[in-house]
Amino acid sequence: MTGMIFEPVDCEPVVAWWQERFAAPPEQLDGYVAYQRGRDTIWLAPREVDPGDLSPIDGVGFPFVRIGGAVWKPTSVAAMKLGTLVTRNAVEVDRASARAFVSGASLDVGVAGVDAKGASRGYVIVRYLGVPLGCGHLLGEEVLCMIPKGRRAELDFG
Repeated sequence: MTGMIFEPVDCEPVVAWWQERFAAPPEQLDGYVAYQRGRDTIWLAPREVDPGDLSPIDGVGFPFVRIGGAVWKPTSVAAMKLGTLVTRNAVEVDRASARAFVSGASLDVGVAGVDAKGASRGYVIVRYLGVPLGCGHLLGEEVLCMIPKGRRAELDFG
C-alpha cells in the first residue's frame, strides 16, 4: 500500500497562525518546511527532508495542524513537541487535573489546579509542570480533552 502524496505548501501562514494563537517565539519553527497531505492536515518536516525521496511513505516530519474545519486545530503531537515555549493559550494544571485530563475528562476552569489565566476560547495547550500533555478546547468555563484515545493510553500518571 502506498502512502498519500505530500505536497509542499507555503509555511508562512502556518507559522503566522502558530505565533498569533500561542505567542510562540518566531524562531521556534525555523528550519521546518510545510507539507500538506490530503485536504486537512499540514505536516512540518526539517528542511533537509525530501519526501519525494522517501516514497511511498506514511509520514514526513510530524502532523502539525488540522485545517479542514472552520478553525485550525493543532495536533496533539505539535502541542507535545512545541508547547513548552508558548506563552499564550496555555493551561497549566496540577497533578490531579493532569491525570483526569489524560484519561479524557474535561476540566473546569477556575477550580484549584487548573490555571487558564489569559487563555481565550478555542484550542489551548494543556501542560503539567510546564510539560505539554496535549491539546484541549476551551469552551466557556471548560477545557475539553482533545488528546486521541491512543495517545492518552501512552501517557502514564500512575
